[in-house]
Amino acid sequence: MPSAEILCVSWHSTLPLNTGANIRIRSILQEYKKVKPVLLAPAPADDTFEHLEFEKFQFPKWLNKFVPFHTEIFCCLGSKPFKSALKLLANRKFVAVQCEHLWTYPLAKKLAQHFKIPLLLVEHNIETTYVERAYGKKIFTSVVRRLEKKALDGSDRIVVCSEIDAKILQDKFNIPSGKIWIVPNGVYIEEKIKSYGRDLLPELLQSRDFVVFLGKTSYQPNREAIEIIEKELIGRLASKGVTVAVVGGPAEPDYSQLDNGLVFTGFVPEIEPFVMNATACIAPLISGSGTRLKILEYAGLGRPIVATSVAAEGIDLKNNQEILLRDDWNSFCAAIIEIRNENSRWNKLGEKAKAIVQQKYKWQSISASFEHQFMQLSK
Repeated sequence: MPSAEILCVSWHSTLPLNTGANIRIRSILQEYKKVKPVLLAPAPADDTFEHLEFEKFQFPKWLNKFVPFHTEIFCCLGSKPFKSALKLLANRKFVAVQCEHLWTYPLAKKLAQHFKIPLLLVEHNIETTYVERAYGKKIFTSVVRRLEKKALDGSDRIVVCSEIDAKILQDKFNIPSGKIWIVPNGVYIEEKIKSYGRDLLPELLQSRDFVVFLGKTSYQPNREAIEIIEKELIGRLASKGVTVAVVGGPAEPDYSQLDNGLVFTGFVPEIEPFVMNATACIAPLISGSGTRLKILEYAGLGRPIVATSVAAEGIDLKNNQEILLRDDWNSFCAAIIEIRNENSRWNKLGEKAKAIVQQKYKWQSISASFEHQFMQLSK
């Protein structure tokens, strides 16, 4: 039985499991063995572990008209969330506060100070890098940089997804290396992947050669990638008989552009039928930060991957051996067609990628290592 509790604070819940952050938070927490996780986050409730909902600070809805991101990220500001959290957590004892995201820091810092325990800031992305790449506005980047610097300095340890992000913290924020823990993203891997027949696909896709782009369609880096698919990829690929299937919500299913080489499946209950029946899995990302869970999901299923260098940042897959990295769109499409034409050869690329993921990116081992680190910190 766990002998202690850790308080995980997030500005959003872990459900639905349609974002990399949601999957990362839930996967790590549910694998803890030495401590009991208590998630403090807005609804919907997750019954995987104890989940408590604090009262959110709410910005006026009209403010959304003036910023490119949703103001829900500011729900941890002010005294209301803190007072509400204290009522929920009365008479509890924790070994550490695990703060998910920069935007949760105002509430998490107050709770860590109240309970007099270490604060671990989990940087799913380096937010300054993400904002700079995604929006390209100096004023947003400057404001976020100041907020991020304050949170980094005020935390006892900072958790990042990759060595690349760790180096950014050292070089751009002057954070000492000893304060940074690298805890990569991961996947759950079946030793023997079951087969998925094409009859499990939507009927309109069953007879098509297609590639898969997996991800939440409202996420800014994914929206940019979809624009690239529409402007740069489908013309080149459709002429070779290859369709691009964008798999994920909240976009609704849309097959109106099927003859032009593009479909949106919307949310699907299982990604495996799409990934396993695709010619290749793609990630034409040009922005974002942190390690991309979609790359690990592709690799965990042993599929050949074509991605940009940005999409594969921080993941230990070697170009032309376990993944094909292509940063111009002619080469990107040529790699897809090459995989389609020599499928048996390039399937080995996916098998090698899966072997790397099995060795380095399993949630069970990632979570166990992280748990051991913060247990040592809390002594």
